[in-house]
Amino acid sequence: MPNTWANTALPGRIRVVPGDIVQREMQMSDIDGFQQLRNANIRRHAEWAKGGSVSLSFRGLEMAGECGEVCNELKKIERVRLGLAGGSDDLNGLKEELADVLICLDLIAMDLGIDLLEETKRKFDKTSVKFGLTSRFADDQSSDP
Repeated sequence: MPNTWANTALPGRIRVVPGDIVQREMQMSDIDGFQQLRNANIRRHAEWAKGGSVSLSFRGLEMAGECGEVCNELKKIERVRLGLAGGSDDLNGLKEELADVLICLDLIAMDLGIDLLEETKRKFDKTSVKFGLTSRFADDQSSDP
């Protein structure tokens, strides 16, 4: 059986094996964080773009660049698992790049007037229905894993 990230632990990290569920329920403050991010993006965009606008193609290129940086951090982690030189099991770089992706994603949604949280809920539930899964975004009231 080939090794995968899902069944290989890094030093000091949680080991996740198929069938196990690692769960951290979101708190309301996490959901409020979406609105805080949007508000911060609005303020910073006004400052960064000096009151102007940027094109959607710029936003897309910005997102692609950040996604590439996430992939680069994943490559470093995978090098550790494979025993290759140049790897790192430090997740700080990955955390920062994932945050950059989320920021860019919200900037695109902001520019297009999309409520990212509502669309995420809708898409999550749509995918669950498509694949016959019972988990729904609104299941946050459930205590069952």
